[in-house]
Amino acid sequence: KSTISQMINGLLKPNTGNVFVSGRNIWDNPKKIKEIRFIAGLVFQYPEHQLFEIDVFSDVCFGPKNLGLSKKEIELRAYAALKQVGLEDEYFYQSPFDLSGGQKQRLAIARALALKPELILFDEPTSALDPEMVNEVLETIKELAKSGLTMIVVTHEMNFAKAVASRVVFLERGLILEDSPSK
Repeated sequence: KSTISQMINGLLKPNTGNVFVSGRNIWDNPKKIKEIRFIAGLVFQYPEHQLFEIDVFSDVCFGPKNLGLSKKEIELRAYAALKQVGLEDEYFYQSPFDLSGGQKQRLAIARALALKPELILFDEPTSALDPEMVNEVLETIKELAKSGLTMIVVTHEMNFAKAVASRVVFLERGLILEDSPSK
């Protein structure tokens, strides 16, 4: 399931078959694969794997900088994304590694949101969190769902999937066992 997310984001290339995002075969032109990462944002299971800047605000600015935006637009996107996930201003200039697990996960979500992607892929977004942090991240994802953002959430937690999804697909060993509305 994680492999599927990484294929949709263009991090992995399938051995066989094709991957389509927004009606486009993403491997038709491998030189343009980077563009897919701006269309399909990926939030890793362990946010530490994608956080590396000196402070929270700079970390969220990283993606928009790669879009070639103006400094003002980069900062506006970063600020809006951090507010959207509920991270307070007091954390903006702290090291990302000083945050709690739930805050790091929300920071990783803000990184993806700052790109204004067409969809966000979540790979086990709550697996490494304690119950209180799971609720924080769950609420963040529920709010994103209400905004109409398309999301793919990979999880083993069925209650979580049903709480955030309009559609649930159950996979086992790469095969679809069930595909149905969650409600």
